[in-house]
Amino acid sequence: MRWSDLDFKRQTVQINRSYYMGEFGMPKTNRSRRTLLMPAVLSMALRQHCDRTKQKSSELIFSTRAGKPLDPSMVLKRAIYPALADLGLLRVGWRAFRHTVAKLLQHLGVPVKVAQDQLGHSNPTTTLAIYAHAVPEAQKGAVTAIGCAVVSR
Repeated sequence: MRWSDLDFKRQTVQINRSYYMGEFGMPKTNRSRRTLLMPAVLSMALRQHCDRTKQKSSELIFSTRAGKPLDPSMVLKRAIYPALADLGLLRVGWRAFRHTVAKLLQHLGVPVKVAQDQLGHSNPTTTLAIYAHAVPEAQKGAVTAIGCAVVSR
């Protein structure tokens, strides 16, 4: 993503390109091209990053000193894995973050259509079948609710 993809006034992020295997390209589907709202905490962190790096709007938000895209596998190795280890969490890859977002959206009761739009899926079936999994606490809550409903009748 480039700084020009961010709109701090509207608190949005434009998703209009992909980066895969060292190449920039178009997102997989038309639904993948989208505008997402930016949480205030992300907006604040990105503003701080922008102030520290003093980058131009045409430049990548996260890049090497030479202005090239970061290698995702090196980001995992140098930043994500050590942070996960410090937190005592399992070592996971990039896909786990998408699954976590889908799981949290589902657990929070966000409608499937909204989750589909957030994740950029062209079909809600993808969101439900692949990314949305029941959170154990939610399953426990559902079973408890069923038990209470049966007992109170």
